[in-house]
Amino acid sequence: MDRGTICYTTVVGGLGHDQGTRTVLVVGRTQLGMSTGETIVLPISHTEPAWPYPLSWPVPTGLLPQPSWVLVSRPRTALVSRLRDAVATLDGEQMDEITTALRQLIEEPVAPRRGIVAGDDC
Repeated sequence: MDRGTICYTTVVGGLGHDQGTRTVLVVGRTQLGMSTGETIVLPISHTEPAWPYPLSWPVPTGLLPQPSWVLVSRPRTALVSRLRDAVATLDGEQMDEITTALRQLIEEPVAPRRGIVAGDDC
């Protein structure tokens, strides 16, 4: 499955809602995952989470049969061999929003450096 694909996977040994078959968004680079047999996915919930963007991202209406949210704050590894039944694909702009949300969760905000003016090449 390619990056940006919404599909199903079976989670073995998970806890609570993390076990069994569930819908996920593939965010890992497929080529890298093929060498390890794993990729990175984000779970998708049909229950609106209490936390907004960047912790969750609403799936655009019409892509899935019911209202859904990508749980950006809960990345998981999934076996590539367990990904199946692609149901939708996010476009580049939508994946950029997801990537931006992930970056907000793991990167420190970059503060402007003092004494440097935008466009100053000196």
